Amino acid sequence: MVVFSALRWMRETVGQLWLENKKRRDGGKGGKAATGIMRRLAAAAWHAGQGEVFDPKRLFPGSRRAVANV
Repeated sequence: MVVFSALRWMRETVGQLWLENKKRRDGGKGGKAATGIMRRLAAAAWHAGQGEVFDPKRLFPGSRRAVANV
């Protein structure tokens, strides 16, 4: 399930920006970037299960300007 959610987030503006920046930092390799998104989503699901409110702005904290448009 996390894989499908990650694929969806990779198409969203914020996820796409984070993905491209991560790829650039890793020398063009997208596998680590996709894994990073999956890890973030898994952590967010765990926190939501603990009673916290899901806030998409916390998934990609470095891209606040793009999150405001979501």
